[in-house]
Amino acid sequence: MSIYYDKSRRRYRFEFDRVIHGNRVRGTKLLPKTWTQAQADKFDREESGRLYAVAQGIEQNVPTIDTAVVHYLQTKQHLKSHLQAAQHLNAVLPYYEGRRLPDLPDVAREITEDKAGMWSAATIKQRIALLRAACRLIWRDRRLQIPDPAAHLTMPEVNNARQEYVTRPEVLRMCRAISKREARRIILIAFYSGMRRGEIWCARVVDGRFVLPDTKNGDPRIVPVVGKVACYAHKLPPTISYRSLMIWLKKGAAAIGRPGLRLHDLRHSTASNMVQAGVPLYTVGKVLGHKSQASTARYSHLGTQDLTDALAKLTGK
Repeated sequence: MSIYYDKSRRRYRFEFDRVIHGNRVRGTKLLPKTWTQAQADKFDREESGRLYAVAQGIEQNVPTIDTAVVHYLQTKQHLKSHLQAAQHLNAVLPYYEGRRLPDLPDVAREITEDKAGMWSAATIKQRIALLRAACRLIWRDRRLQIPDPAAHLTMPEVNNARQEYVTRPEVLRMCRAISKREARRIILIAFYSGMRRGEIWCARVVDGRFVLPDTKNGDPRIVPVVGKVACYAHKLPPTISYRSLMIWLKKGAAAIGRPGLRLHDLRHSTASNMVQAGVPLYTVGKVLGHKSQASTARYSHLGTQDLTDALAKLTGK
């Protein structure tokens, strides 16, 4: 047996030390805390057999998902979301610890089943997507001679689409209900630019344009300053706190009968108003800084009047 109970770590440990065809083969693995003796013994049989097969050249040495995650985090340290990715991957560690790349579909299924109702569907999907990215990265980088570990992976369905749009008259009514001048200024800038919250706070104004050196997508972006907010643009970054802004936003939203309105909904409203004014979806996507057309496609249903007018031409009217 290569299994023993590590009292100091309070979990089972696997240790393999054999001489196979004149070569010494070693392996050690601290098993998950929740594993029973039976699970540890099963791992011992499977892992010992695999190490024998690898040593004899019968089977390729397939990395564990743990190794893939470490490789991913080391390779992607430049990402803005690196810390968040590490936290997400650590949250699902008990599911993939000690398991090999081909086990990824089973790991994803177990996470989805166990955490349904505890985590949002979007959170589950994001964490599985990070595991998929980690496994595929090490599979490509090491050119492993095994099938794509994510080939049979099923991602959970997510529908977080919000249909909260406000019109220009509604935005103006909101502002009239807000006595805090700074809050009114930010709300108008958000509506007339389509910028995200973080972009408003870091935007610089150069030659009549909002210059965004760093956006959510990691690419710089330029947004024209329209006349409606030109007098406010030079007063960025905001001096009001985000928490205070939300208090005033809720007050303005309640005044127009839209108590659930969020600041990000003003960005969606920018897009919806442009589409309804006849602006092509491609242009809308460029204004908002979308990297993919799929992000802009959510607004396509708002331009149905153009389709109606086009079909009406068939009748000659």
